[in-house]
Amino acid sequence: MLAAELDLLDAYSHADTKEYHKHKDEVNCLDFSPDLEIMVTGADDGRVRVFNRVKGHLVTRLFGHKEAIKGVAISANSKLIASASMDGYVHVWQTCDAQLTFKLTGHASGVETVAFSYDVSLLCSGGWDCTAIIWNLKTGTPQNILTGHRKAILSCAFSPKDDFLATGSWDNEVRLWVYGKRKAAGSCRVLRGHGSAVEIVVFSRTGMLASGSHDKKILLWNPRGGFCFERWRGTQGGYGDCLSTSAARPWPVPAMMKHANYGMFYRETVPSQWNFKTPSDKFTACCLAVTTD
Repeated sequence: MLAAELDLLDAYSHADTKEYHKHKDEVNCLDFSPDLEIMVTGADDGRVRVFNRVKGHLVTRLFGHKEAIKGVAISANSKLIASASMDGYVHVWQTCDAQLTFKLTGHASGVETVAFSYDVSLLCSGGWDCTAIIWNLKTGTPQNILTGHRKAILSCAFSPKDDFLATGSWDNEVRLWVYGKRKAAGSCRVLRGHGSAVEIVVFSRTGMLASGSHDKKILLWNPRGGFCFERWRGTQGGYGDCLSTSAARPWPVPAMMKHANYGMFYRETVPSQWNFKTPSDKFTACCLAVTTD
């Protein structure tokens, strides 16, 4: 959320469960480890912070970036943390000792997003040079450079079986790359349906794809068929900026952003299930993740 604080909210009572105030500037991104013990955040202050979510305290700060952090990710085995920055670099850290494993260089400008493959062999990053780079995490070198988007890539995600990679862009398009294990990226399918920038893409645990856009819509896609089978629309205005999945839900949970409020929607014809409010109307909610409990 805009400003240097972060709130954890209970999805059912809507009450704050914990507030974090360690950042000095806007918090842009966050991610949870699969066991929910670790929460990683990134902010405009150029710092990545690692929290113990259970105890609610700061574990460590990860230094090295010189500009704003736009994306963070924790690997499926919780052993690695990745960060994307406007300084053009992607950093990969060891979770156990906060040691920098790789400083990945390949983007020509700022990096907006990072995502681990589920088998933790690959890392995808995307940014303002309109490319997505697939990194080999054994060597720290590019395995593939994916081109085709006409504007900045804002989000990327691997499917649970690592057979697809999705990217969302300022060009209003979602690109779906066929990606087999230990194979290079194959054919690319362009998914059109949004009328504005695609801010986020995420796969559900069942392998379906959801995309959220500045056009206030969230679309559900069948990756194998390449068609949209469901649409969600925000009733309060704002952006479809955030989507996350939990183990308890087969579908992604969307959030529509506007000023200090955000509401979660399941379907275009169904009213908002939850509607949270940030502590002050001076701030804007900018990032969201849903825990599995």
